[in-house]
Amino acid sequence: MSNGYIRVNTSSSSPGTMPYWRIRKNEQQPNQAEGTLEIVTRRIGEWFEIDTPQKMMDGNPTEIDFDWINEFRG
Repeated sequence: MSNGYIRVNTSSSSPGTMPYWRIRKNEQQPNQAEGTLEIVTRRIGEWFEIDTPQKMMDGNPTEIDFDWINEFRG
């Protein structure tokens, strides 16, 4: 998940406190995380809900990007 300034990665199998990186769009992720964010993920039937952490909303971003890797495909 990225708002154009920070990026955080998580997984449906290991949500919780995850590191985040300060990064601009199209830049590579630095080695050192800037801090952590609490990520809440819920599975509801065949769907997932992910609560957007408040820090991702700081500065009123115009968009938040979500990338998804489907780990359930066999």
